[in-house]
Amino acid sequence: NSEEKAKKAMVDAGRLADELRSEQDHATAQEKAARATEVSLVEMQKKAEEASIAMARGAAQIPAKLESRAHDIESALNNTIHQTDEVHKNITKGERRVKELLF
Repeated sequence: NSEEKAKKAMVDAGRLADELRSEQDHATAQEKAARATEVSLVEMQKKAEEASIAMARGAAQIPAKLESRAHDIESALNNTIHQTDEVHKNITKGERRVKELLF
């Protein structure tokens, strides 16, 4: 009877030892997964910060680009106005010359 109890106690102890090992393995795997998730989170935060900085730099350059484009358009307009003035001058000269030749 006491031998049976001893055998049963040993079987129970073996089963409990197996359960303990299983739980320890599970806990270790969970810790590993948590560390991996934390590392992943840190990497994503860095990438998000870098993207935010790059976007801010790009946004800061937009006004300068727009000012440059406006300056280019203004220059083109001034050139067109100058050319138009020259054409009008030449037309006026031509009309005067035609009047001179007619009279």
